[in-house]
Amino acid sequence: MSFSGLNFVLYAFWQPNADGTISSLDTWADLQIGGNGMMLQLNTEVKPQYPGMKTLLAVGGYTLSSNFAAIAASKSLRDAFAESCLSAVKTYGFDGIDIDWEFPASATEASNFALLVAALRSHLGTKYYISLAMSVNLSVYGASLLDITKWADFVNLMTYDFGGPWDTYTSLNAPLYHDTATDPNGDRGNVAGVVNAYKSAGVGASKMTVGVALYGHSVRMNCGVHRFSFP
Repeated sequence: MSFSGLNFVLYAFWQPNADGTISSLDTWADLQIGGNGMMLQLNTEVKPQYPGMKTLLAVGGYTLSSNFAAIAASKSLRDAFAESCLSAVKTYGFDGIDIDWEFPASATEASNFALLVAALRSHLGTKYYISLAMSVNLSVYGASLLDITKWADFVNLMTYDFGGPWDTYTSLNAPLYHDTATDPNGDRGNVAGVVNAYKSAGVGASKMTVGVALYGHSVRMNCGVHRFSFP
């Protein structure tokens, strides 16, 4: 596999624990396979072949975000989290941390998210990168949006899953634009709309990366109206 042309590679996912530390969810793959694990293989064998390419350790994700709220709410746990992240990047040769908290569930949690990212920046300093996976729904972060993003080097917009098998009518997974007048599902959002919303909220375009969906959704067809024909 060629990594040519890539600026950043995110290795996902480690889990945030209740005590604030982070740890591997699959120690065999991360630490043992091939003799020293995939993380060290990535950072000591692959990365040197591509000068300028950086690697980040991603923490959290859709199934591993349950401890973020409690960690972010406590100064001692925020510091433990940040110190554990720093230890991991040093030990395994990463260039930084990606936080994928899906998602803060209140204004208080969003405000605490900003404190968590600030603590991470304090411990990592400017030597290491911080990136954040961000929802397409800005209301998740409310008034704390800029306080959260200001500590990050860049944010990764989750601009996909606008449409899927949960909809009444088939539609696009990640439409660049969206015509609400012709879509029977109504206004489900689109990539350009999310980018413009973040820009309008004060997040610079140079700080955003757009998530590109390299997958699709299957649908079960039945009698009724649908937008597209299938072979």
